[in-house]
Amino acid sequence: MHYTVPVRGGLPFPMIDYFVYNPAGPSLRLLPSLGGTIAEVQARAEAEGFHISKEMARRMESLDTGIIHRAPGDFAVGELQITSDMGTSTARPELRVFNPSVSDQWVLKTPRIVPVHPRGELDMHHILWYWDTDAVVPFGTWLCWVDYTTGVMLYNLFDENSESEILFLELPVKQSCINRDEVGRGWLEAYHALGATKGGDVLKFARVLADEAPSPDGIVRPIYHPFPNRFIVTTWSLRLSSGNSMVWQEESSVTADQLRDLD
Repeated sequence: MHYTVPVRGGLPFPMIDYFVYNPAGPSLRLLPSLGGTIAEVQARAEAEGFHISKEMARRMESLDTGIIHRAPGDFAVGELQITSDMGTSTARPELRVFNPSVSDQWVLKTPRIVPVHPRGELDMHHILWYWDTDAVVPFGTWLCWVDYTTGVMLYNLFDENSESEILFLELPVKQSCINRDEVGRGWLEAYHALGATKGGDVLKFARVLADEAPSPDGIVRPIYHPFPNRFIVTTWSLRLSSGNSMVWQEESSVTADQLRDLD
């Protein structure tokens, strides 16, 4: 939830509170303020000026925040935002973690991004600059932030040795024709999905495409308008091996007709 406090002569500035709900109680646990106490927020506004940044706007909608819950009282919350200093063209990750078994406050971390499959043409500076999280998904002890135009960032919230790095994993397929500024978040979420199954132990990615003849330029394009009778759903699962080795494996590809035959 968010509410406002007066800063710089009475201007309203948003404060944001997070609660963790435990259905076993049931109970609500109020977490420490992510942006600092009211006094700290007011002092920062006086010192730095009043403005609503992109990061603050995203925080108000909880777009970059996720939780992993293992048992009553055993949970961790993470927020990953990609920030940049004014006047620069370099972006960097800022990770805030609240784990009550480690600290009673949010802990700010600045980990480096490590590609799972590094390659020469992978431009992490470009990826970070244009990164826009579409969904946050818990996967075992990992929290995953996905940008459906790029890939997934994974951080192990319960591994005390993982502070220094976030893993970046490319999606199994990319649609070069997708432009976030043109299609918006809604279209990306409608035709792509990242989620965990089997109690959160298996990470899966799904994509929906129009089932039609390839275009003359050879680019496979996603559906941007309803095709109730002509589409294909393809799914991949993430396979984990020793260390941090991760590989996408295609599992199935189902057409609209095949789905109807299952009824």
